[in-house]
Amino acid sequence: MATTVTAKTEKRGAPDHPPHPHVKLHWRIRLRRDKSLVIMTIPAVVLLLVFNYVPLFGLITAFQYYDPLVGVRYSQWAGLEQFTALFQDPLFWAALKNTLYLSFVQLILFFPVPIALALLLNTVLSERLRNLIQSIVYLPHFFSWVLTITVFQQMLGGAGVLNQFLRQHSIGTWDIMSNSHTFALLVTFQAVWKEAG
Repeated sequence: MATTVTAKTEKRGAPDHPPHPHVKLHWRIRLRRDKSLVIMTIPAVVLLLVFNYVPLFGLITAFQYYDPLVGVRYSQWAGLEQFTALFQDPLFWAALKNTLYLSFVQLILFFPVPIALALLLNTVLSERLRNLIQSIVYLPHFFSWVLTITVFQQMLGGAGVLNQFLRQHSIGTWDIMSNSHTFALLVTFQAVWKEAG
C-alpha cells in the first residue's frame, strides 16, 4: 500500500499552480506573459521619446553659433563663450531676480487658494448648488491665456470698466495693468482666477 502511494506521488511530478510571486521568472517568459501590456505601452513610450527626449539633442545649439541655414551639424562651435556672456550681462540677473520673485509670490498667494476653495465648497450642503459653483469656478481653466489677459484688460485696463466708472464719478483713474509695482500681484491674480477651480 505504501509503495503505491509513493509511486502515485512520483508520477504527479511538480504541482500545476503558478510559481510563488517572489520566484524570479526569466525575462522572456515575463515578456510572453505580459505581451498585451507591453504592446499597450508602446505608443506612450514612442510619444515620450519623440517629444521629451529627442529634442534634448537640440541643447547642443547652446554651445554653438547656431545658424538655421546650415543646421546643427555645420554650425560653428562656441564652447562656453555664450554662457560667459550671459552671466556677465546685468539684465540676466535682473530677469532671474524677477522670475524668482514672481515664483515666490505665486507660491505664497496661489497655493492656498485651491485648498481653501475646496474646503469652502465642501461646506455647501446643497449638492446642486455645490455642482453649480464648481462648474462656474472651473470654467476659466478652459480659457486660453490670451483670452484671460483680454478679460483683465477689459476690466482693469486704462479704458476698462473700472477706470470708466471712476471717470464718470470724477475719481482719479487706477493704473493696474501697466504698473510695474502691481505686476506680480496681477499675474498671480490672473493665475488664481484661471486655475484655482
